[in-house]
Amino acid sequence: MSESIVEKKNTLLPVYAGLFAALIYVASAFINIRMPNGGCINLGDGFVLLAGLFLGPIYGTAAAAVGSLLCDLLAGYTAYAPGTAVIKGSMVLLLVLFLKLQKPLFRKYRAAAVAIAATICEIFMILGYLFYELVVLRLGAGAFAGALGNIAQGVGGVVTVLAFSTTLIPAVSKSGLFAPYVERRIAHTPGKEKH
Repeated sequence: MSESIVEKKNTLLPVYAGLFAALIYVASAFINIRMPNGGCINLGDGFVLLAGLFLGPIYGTAAAAVGSLLCDLLAGYTAYAPGTAVIKGSMVLLLVLFLKLQKPLFRKYRAAAVAIAATICEIFMILGYLFYELVVLRLGAGAFAGALGNIAQGVGGVVTVLAFSTTLIPAVSKSGLFAPYVERRIAHTPGKEKH
């Protein structure tokens, strides 16, 4: 692949990050179920994890943090916004880290590797919000009630990322328009990576 084509594809990464931030916002803000404690269960986590699979640690983290932050700010949950940005951005970093640690499994059993990494990320999300609500927001027992909703959201996130990643990643890779991060950095063996 020529250097100019590589440079052109690399310049599109910020555009894709903006697109994923918008998708995360829409999935979080409009595809959700409001909970009695004021929180909500949404499909945003699935798109947060997809951002990691497609964009990698830098642009994926930025998209996850910005899209999720905007959702909290525009919905009036300003107290949650800083915690949300850190938690969702960290989920992308954890996803990439665990997929790198599972390279052999990912190459042979992609869905299983993604499911394991996504589950770890969702457990982090549940514990992260529990900590934030207990320590920062000082919600007391209300934090544990919120954790139940976060468990349901975590399950939804794993299902969503599995459903979309098994179809979208191969389709996008074959299109030749963009090589998802997991294809460039994880799926291929050293010396055979696409540049």
